[in-house]
Amino acid sequence: MNTCASPDFSARDGRTFIFAGRDFRRKGGDLVLAAFNILHSRDKDLRLLIAGPKSDYASGHEGVEFVGDLANDALGALFAQSDCFVMPSRFEAYGLVFPEALACALPCVGRKAFEMQHFIKDGATGRLVGSDDPEELAEAMLDCLTNSTIKQNVIEGAPDIAKQYCWDAVADRIYSVVVQGA
Repeated sequence: MNTCASPDFSARDGRTFIFAGRDFRRKGGDLVLAAFNILHSRDKDLRLLIAGPKSDYASGHEGVEFVGDLANDALGALFAQSDCFVMPSRFEAYGLVFPEALACALPCVGRKAFEMQHFIKDGATGRLVGSDDPEELAEAMLDCLTNSTIKQNVIEGAPDIAKQYCWDAVADRIYSVVVQGA
């Protein structure tokens, strides 16, 4: 795991979404912006942080802050300040960022496809969307921001996720398969 920040819940304001992905379109950043604009038109206090891409996609979008490509520790610090991780990737071979976000006790919104559906338990630790519909995504984002059951599940599960996906645990699993043939 690359971002192992211990979440400081006092740094969260209950209104901040974060998107992280270098390939903005493939990772669904355009959908996140469209969905956020829907939510922001209803509640001007909401914020969206965009991390990862080199181009500033926040320009012209109220409530959106572009933070650019960050080192892992800086991304971890932003996770600690955010309330919901959103990345409805159009293609995601693995998606390590989802367990990283969950280990930081962030509810996640992803796509009901690829590996995202194995990390995110729809309705329990986040929400999964099945389309490119910004309204569907906005609804999922708002649910993750306001649903106390999802928040509590993620907080309670964060230590187990961090333990399961830390590099020592991953190395042990690789070792058992490669060396021991298990």
